Amino acid sequence: MKRIDRLKNFSSKSFSELIAPKKSTKNLPKKTKTLTQKQSFLILAVIWLLGAIGDRLWFILDHAPPSWDQADYLNGAMNYWQALQSPQWFNGEWWHNFWLLSSKIPPLTYIATSPFFHFFGVSADTATLLLLVYSAILLLSIYG
Repeated sequence: MKRIDRLKNFSSKSFSELIAPKKSTKNLPKKTKTLTQKQSFLILAVIWLLGAIGDRLWFILDHAPPSWDQADYLNGAMNYWQALQSPQWFNGEWWHNFWLLSSKIPPLTYIATSPFFHFFGVSADTATLLLLVYSAILLLSIYG
């Protein structure tokens, strides 16, 4: 008889009641406040801004020439910037030469640096402005 009672009891419960553990309210902490989306983005913006200010301060204080790797990347960015000064969009030879400017490094970063050179002038500090954009994208993609 007991088995039949257990089956009746079992069939009267919903599936979620069967699989969900019973909640005990004895040792639960008080409700914590959650941040709104606006507050989260504000915190990310402050973190990004502090990083940007720190970078710019470093570039103001550091007058050393770029090391060989940074100088190589700067030369590559300047080569693409120079090629984009007089583009010939419908000339196949121009495109061929454009893509051959960098034989070992994919040119996306070089090409993306060109607008910064155009608006802010050509310098090592200007070339690093693109990194601020990349850091904002990284922060938003991870925490946003």
